[in-house]
Order: sequence, then structure tokens, then C-alpha cells
Amino acid sequence: MQLRSNFLVFPQTLNHTTLNTQNAKINIFVAHKQMNALDDFCYQHPEPIKATLLALREIIMKQDTCITSCLKYNMPFFYYKGKMFCYLWYHKKYKQPYIGFVEGKRLNDPFLLQEKRSRMKIMLLNPTQDLPLHTLQYILQKALNFYKTGEIKTKE
Repeated sequence: MQLRSNFLVFPQTLNHTTLNTQNAKINIFVAHKQMNALDDFCYQHPEPIKATLLALREIIMKQDTCITSCLKYNMPFFYYKGKMFCYLWYHKKYKQPYIGFVEGKRLNDPFLLQEKRSRMKIMLLNPTQDLPLHTLQYILQKALNFYKTGEIKTKE
């Protein structure tokens, strides 16, 4: 299999072993393209917003090995065992990046904003200041516990 200008070119003959290898390569290719899309989202913003978004992505992914990411609705979404968990976005009114928690209505922390959302809450982050790492990890773990305890059912 070769990659030519974003198209996969397969060999003419495929046996069972070759097909399994080809499927693995396709999965790697798709995951790589998805990661590039997440990178593209972050890199389209100027510094220091770009650095904040990249750092947030790393912090979220390190919270648990069951967290995966993909681009959905043109924004980076993070899933825990197949269920939407949180996402990254940029608040146009406040001109700050934020992390949005899908089940934010269950979180009662003063640094989370609900605004006009019924289900989600967001945590604004000032890109010119150090990230509140302990607060971020605390709220991420608190949100993850809803999934881990089964209060929010996962797909796996």
C-alpha cells in the first residue's frame, strides 16, 4: 500500500495476511489523519492560544488510558470509553480558550460557567497566565468519575 496525494493505493492481489496488514495500515493512516486534524485545529490559532490548546490536549489525554480524541463538529472532542467526555474550543466573547465538559451540569464548581447551556459547562483559561494544573486535574478527574462509577454509562 502506498500513499499518493491523500489516496491509498493497494497492491493488485490481496491474500488474508496481506488484507489484515492493509487494514492495520489503514487504521494507522486514519488515526494519523485524525491527529493531524486535531493539530490543525490548535495550530490555526495564534500564540499563546495555540500553546494553551496543545497543553490542554496533553493534560486531558494523560488523565486516563481509556481517553481517545477525534475531531467532531470541527472541534477536538475527547471520549471516555466511547462516550463524549469533554472538548476544546475558543470563546469569541471572552477571547479565551476553554475546556467544555459534556456532563457539566453534574459538576458544581465555582470556576465552571454554564451560560445558556442546559447540559454542558465550560472552564475558561487565560492563555497569558500559567494553566491552573491542579484545578484542571481535579475537575477532569471529578468528571471522569461519573463515567468510571457507571453514573454515566459508557459504550464499552
